[in-house]
Amino acid sequence: MRKSVNIFLVLLATLTPFISFALPTYTSITEGQATVSQASQTTTINQQSTSAILQWNSFNINTNESVVFNQPSSSSITINNILDQNPSQILGSITANGRIVLLNANGFYFGASSSISANTFIAAATSLNNTTYNSTTNTLTTIDPSLITATITTNGTITTTKTQLTAKTIATTDTSTITSSTISIKATNDISLHGTFTATNAVDLFATSAIVGAATITASSITATTDYLSYAGDLTATNTISLTATNILLSNLVNLTAPSTTIQANNTAIISATINANSPSNAGTIIINATNNLTLLSATFTAQSTQQGNGGFIEISTKGTLKQHNTTISTTAVNGRTGTLLIDPDYLIITDSIPESYDYFKQLVIGFSDGAVISNPITSLASTSYFGDSVALNSTYALIGAYGVSTNRGNTYLYNLSSGTWTDLSITADQPITSLASNSYFGDSVALNSTYALIGAYGVSTNRGNTYLYNLSSGTWTDLSITADQPITSLASNSYFGDSVALNSTYALIGAYGVSTNRGNTYLYNLSSGTWTDLSITADQPITSLASNSYFGDSVALNSTYALIGAYGVSLNRGSTYLYVLPNVTFRSTYDLVGELASNNVELHADRDISILSSITSTSTNSFTLISGGTIGNVLPSTAVIRVGKLILQAQGDIGTANRPLLVYAQKNTTVTTPGNKYITYTIKNNKAKHYEGFISQLLYDLVGSIKIDGLISFDCVEDDIVATLSIKVICSIGL
Repeated sequence: MRKSVNIFLVLLATLTPFISFALPTYTSITEGQATVSQASQTTTINQQSTSAILQWNSFNINTNESVVFNQPSSSSITINNILDQNPSQILGSITANGRIVLLNANGFYFGASSSISANTFIAAATSLNNTTYNSTTNTLTTIDPSLITATITTNGTITTTKTQLTAKTIATTDTSTITSSTISIKATNDISLHGTFTATNAVDLFATSAIVGAATITASSITATTDYLSYAGDLTATNTISLTATNILLSNLVNLTAPSTTIQANNTAIISATINANSPSNAGTIIINATNNLTLLSATFTAQSTQQGNGGFIEISTKGTLKQHNTTISTTAVNGRTGTLLIDPDYLIITDSIPESYDYFKQLVIGFSDGAVISNPITSLASTSYFGDSVALNSTYALIGAYGVSTNRGNTYLYNLSSGTWTDLSITADQPITSLASNSYFGDSVALNSTYALIGAYGVSTNRGNTYLYNLSSGTWTDLSITADQPITSLASNSYFGDSVALNSTYALIGAYGVSTNRGNTYLYNLSSGTWTDLSITADQPITSLASNSYFGDSVALNSTYALIGAYGVSLNRGSTYLYVLPNVTFRSTYDLVGELASNNVELHADRDISILSSITSTSTNSFTLISGGTIGNVLPSTAVIRVGKLILQAQGDIGTANRPLLVYAQKNTTVTTPGNKYITYTIKNNKAKHYEGFISQLLYDLVGSIKIDGLISFDCVEDDIVATLSIKVICSIGL
C-alpha cells in the first residue's frame, strides 16, 4: 500500500546488527575457578570449583560447533551470563555432566539441529542481577518478572534430569523434543507448546496470559496454570493432570489420560476432549468445574474399570449454565460396582445443536499455532505500529500486516479463522523478519493463497525493496531476493519493490512503482518453477512508454486469467490501469507428443507466452513448430533440449533466457524468428563429416540443412575430428 511520497523521500535505513556465527565470545569469570579454551569448532570449559559464574559477550553456536562443560560432579553449577544485545542462537550442541544455566536478557533461539545434554539445563531470558539460584532445590527464581521482555524459541533436542525455561514468551515447535525427569516452563506472557515432552516426574507449565498448542506430553504429573488455555494435543500422566485457567478451550483433538484429572475454569470452559481415567482395577476420577458457564461439545469422559475393580468418579459442575451436545460419559465396571456421575450446575441445557456460546468463546480464548505464541497481539503493540495497514484472506487464515512495529521494521500476524488462534510470524522458525533493519516496512503489503503468504518489505536496502514467501503448511520461508534469476538485487534504491503484492495459485505478482524515476514496473514469479517474468519486456507492453512519476505497479491484483496493474500517476495523476493476460500455454514432453511427432508434423500456437517444462526428444524427421504471441521460455532448471526433425520457432518476445537457453538439434533445418533476444545453442552430431575439408558454412549445411538465424550462434561439435577452415574446437562460435 502506498504511503506519502514525501515520507518516502526522507526515510533512512538503519542496519540492525547481524549475528555472526562463531564460537561463543568469552569475557571473564566472576566467581569460582574455571578455564575456557577454544580449538577448531569446540569451546571447552574445565571447571574446578563446585560453582562458577562466567561472563560472555555472545553465546552463539553454529550447526557444526559445540560447547563442552567438564564439571567436578553432576551437582556442580555453571552460570553463564550473556551480555549480547541479540538473542543467542544455538544451532549446535551443548554437553555437560552437571548443571548449566544460560542467562540472556534478549532471549534464545534453539534451532532444529540444536542438542542439549546435561544433568540440569536452565535457560532464562533475563540478566544475572534479576535472578537467584537455590542449589538445594536446583531452581532459578526471577526477582522482578516485569524485567523479562524477550523470547525463547526451541526447535531442537534437550535431554536432562531437569529442564527449566523462563521468558516472556516461550515457543516450542513441532521438531522440539525434551526428555527429562522434571520440566518447568514459565512465561510472564504466553507459552506455545508443540513437539514431544517426556518426564519421569513432573511437567509444570505456567503463563500469565495464555498457554496454547498441541504438544504430546507424557509425565507422572502435568500441571498447567494460566489465564487462557487453548489446547489440541495429548496429555498422559501416570498420576495427575491439573489444568487451571480463567477460560479453557480443549478441542476434539485433545486426549487426557490419567488416574486423576482436574479441570478448573475460573470463568468459562468449552470442552470437546476425550478424558480417560480408566483402569484395569479401580477407575480414577475426572473433575471439571467452571465458575460461570460450561459447554460440552461431543466430549467423551470415561472412568471405567476394565477388569477387576469399581467404576470411578466424574464430577461436572458450574455455578452458571451447563450446555451439553452429544457428550458421552461412562463410569461402568466389568466386574465391580458402577461408579458415580455428579452433574452440579445452576442451570442445565441439553441440546441437539451446537450451543451458541461456542462462537462467543472463540473470541475469548486466543492462542496460536506453529510455534509462534501470542495472545491477541493488537493491544500489546506500541503506538504507530500500524496494525491492519494491509490485510488478506483465504479460506483458513486472515493475514494482517503491521509495518510500523519495531521502528518501522514491521511484522505480520496470521489469525486462524476456525480455531481463533494467532501466529506471530516474527518468531517462527528461520524467519527473516528480526534480521531486517529499521524502516524495512515488512508487512506493508500482504497476499494469501491456499499455500503461501506473500509479504512485501519495500524499505529493504534503502527502499530497493524485497518480498518473502511463507509456506502455511510447512512453516518454511523463501527470500525471493536469493531465488534463481531474480531481478530484485539489480534494482536501484527507491525502486520500492514489494510495495504491492498479489497471489493466485500459480503466480506471485509484485509491484515496484519506483523503477526508472517512478515510472514503475511489475514482475511475475512462478511459484512452481521459480522463474521470473519482467513485464516491462513482454510483447506489446505499455510500461516503457510511460512517463516518469506514472507509478506503474503501485497496486496489483491477480486472478487465474489476468494481472491487473494500477498506475495512478499517468496523465498528471489522472491515473490508469492495465490488464495483462497471464501466460497460459505450457507443455511437457510426453508419450503423446513424441508419438505424434513420429507420424505427423506438430504445430502449437499461443496468443501469449509458451513455457517449456521438459526436454523434447524425437527421432522422427517431421517438423515441430512453436508460434507464440509472447515469449518462448525454458522453465527447466538448466538447458531445455529440443531434438526433432525440423524445428520452427516464432515469437514476439525473447526465445530462451541467458541462464536457461534452448539446446536445439534438428536433423533437417531450424528457423528462428523473433524481434527479441535469442538464447539458443545448436548441437551438431557429427555423423557424416569425418575429415571434412571445406568452408564451415558448407559443413553446417551438410550436417543440419539450412539454418536461418541472425546473430552469434554457439555450436557444440560432438566429435573433434572435423577439418575445416576454422581451428578445431569443442565449442565453435560462428556468426552467420
